[in-house]
Amino acid sequence: MKKKSFAFFFLLFVLAQQMMAKSCYLLTCAPGEKVYEIYGHSALLVVDDENIGRVYNYGIFSFSEENFMLKFVLGQTNYLLDDDDFYAFLSGRKTDVSLLKLDLTDIEQNRLDSLLQENMRIENRRYLYNYFNDNCATRIRDLIEKSAHVSYNEIPAATYRTCVRDCVGDNWQMFGINLLLGAPADTLISVREQMFLPLVMEEAFASATVMRDSMTAPLASTPAALIPGRQANHEAQKSLFSPTLFFALLLMAVAWCTLREWRKKRWNRAVDALLLLSCGLAGVIVCFVSFFSIHPTVYPNYVALLMHPLQLVALALLFFSPKSYVYYACLNLLSLAVMMAIGLCGVQHFDAGVYLLAAAFFMRAPLMVLRF
Repeated sequence: MKKKSFAFFFLLFVLAQQMMAKSCYLLTCAPGEKVYEIYGHSALLVVDDENIGRVYNYGIFSFSEENFMLKFVLGQTNYLLDDDDFYAFLSGRKTDVSLLKLDLTDIEQNRLDSLLQENMRIENRRYLYNYFNDNCATRIRDLIEKSAHVSYNEIPAATYRTCVRDCVGDNWQMFGINLLLGAPADTLISVREQMFLPLVMEEAFASATVMRDSMTAPLASTPAALIPGRQANHEAQKSLFSPTLFFALLLMAVAWCTLREWRKKRWNRAVDALLLLSCGLAGVIVCFVSFFSIHPTVYPNYVALLMHPLQLVALALLFFSPKSYVYYACLNLLSLAVMMAIGLCGVQHFDAGVYLLAAAFFMRAPLMVLRF
């Protein structure tokens, strides 16, 4: 209730300042705790000549949609543009919401209004969502760019992968994301491309300029105002039992088993079976996403040199045709060497856990020589 009251008086204050003039605000919601909230959210607040504030929100979706998660992974999820009053939008937000006034001229504002109304048509409201290239933030960025001649100041270079890691942190969730992101996620991206993150877009808009009649003017002349949320904002977290620690312990366990087998001149297939099974099952997912998803950052994905379905075939060879498995294992080691070279050359970033898992396969190689 306090949040609604604050928002009400804040909006009255803003409207009084505008003297009944049409205006536009970029709404930026701070990251929350839920999976779909950790990157933040963007929307547009448009105040018309009658002092009615409407929020245009490109982030409407439903988990109840049939096969939602599968469609999301494959890049086939439809999102929806919806409009709502400012109070209703605010009541559904628990984290901080900041408002950045965009200093658009009447002509620019009219262009923006026309684009919004065109997008609100029933046949145009749905769009094919893409996390990096077409989301709630990039849709707003594109609208503003079509309404005014905007230029952005440079910000530190980044990649899609590092941008995501800054939001998620170094934990198991980020490890899973890293497995699915391919080499394209490691190319440097411009400030405009980094604006798929709402917080980055707010920062870019705050320092952006607009070209008008051969003169430049700030896109936003006043700092963003803040409406406090009802809960603490999400911060990127580091997992205590991190993937790196887990795979380091796994490598130590493999080393201990391997040394023990070497001393006893025996080969225990259970260790190799565990490695093959885990990489094979993970490889089914990695290869499925890499080859069938339309997301532009998942192919090529060179982690598939380690994690691929053929590891499950090798698992069968391990028990039913050991000699054939030895030939496969030699090819597998060559494949892992290529993957590690790709990572060291900077073509694609791999988590430390991936290197440690590859090292476990190399550690098992001497036992094959012993066995055959």
